Amino acid sequence: HSLSAATPLQYPISLLELLLHGWIARLVLPSTKKHFMDHALIAFTSISLTLFFTAQYPNENGILPTLHIAISGGMSVLIIAAGMQQKNLYILQSPLFWMSVGTLFFTTMYLLITFIASSLRWSAGTPQEIELLLLFFNLVRFILYVVATLVKERTVSEA
Repeated sequence: HSLSAATPLQYPISLLELLLHGWIARLVLPSTKKHFMDHALIAFTSISLTLFFTAQYPNENGILPTLHIAISGGMSVLIIAAGMQQKNLYILQSPLFWMSVGTLFFTTMYLLITFIASSLRWSAGTPQEIELLLLFFNLVRFILYVVATLVKERTVSEA
């Protein structure tokens, strides 16, 4: 996290999460946008890996994982918007919707806490309390992921 020292696995895991969200977004995007998504993911992955392996990126600064999380949140918005166009009232019965809502929730809360803790010099919380908040936000995200696994997709033809 940008709130504390980054662990060595944080960069590859956040990049892998970003790539998975990109792959999921490709499932619902129109073919014209899939091409753009492919190029954007390849470029961003190349930049991320170059920064990670050349050690030009300071380990105590978590901007790259924060950027990965923000881009995943943006992809979640795209997935929700595409799902709303395709499924209309049945969007709540779509696993992609619940996964995207979970990711968007975590992204919003993570960026909010990061902004408050760093930009406003928030002294109300210790790093342990901030990590506990982030753990709670992660728990909510994974609960929404579990909801996604339990939802049976309903198509318009079944209505």
